[in-house]
Amino acid sequence: MIVDDIAKDVGGKQSFTVTDDVGKRSVIPLKFNGDIMTVACRMPTDRELLAMRINWITPSMEEVTLQSIRLAKRAIEKYQLRYLMMKKR
Repeated sequence: MIVDDIAKDVGGKQSFTVTDDVGKRSVIPLKFNGDIMTVACRMPTDRELLAMRINWITPSMEEVTLQSIRLAKRAIEKYQLRYLMMKKR
């Protein structure tokens, strides 16, 4: 994975590039909200889940520790709650 988080006004792309196991590259744009870089996300459709490949951008399971699982679980719960609150609007 290549992360380009350099400001666009100085030549950066503000994106990250992921290369899958067959060599296909996907460029995912980042958005700077004034404090941090964010990525636009949404729930995939059933059709997308069936048709698209999974490209893991997280460490392999050999690198995962109990501490990282606890931290990830808290983060996922936080963002799922945030997503549900936004969806109700």
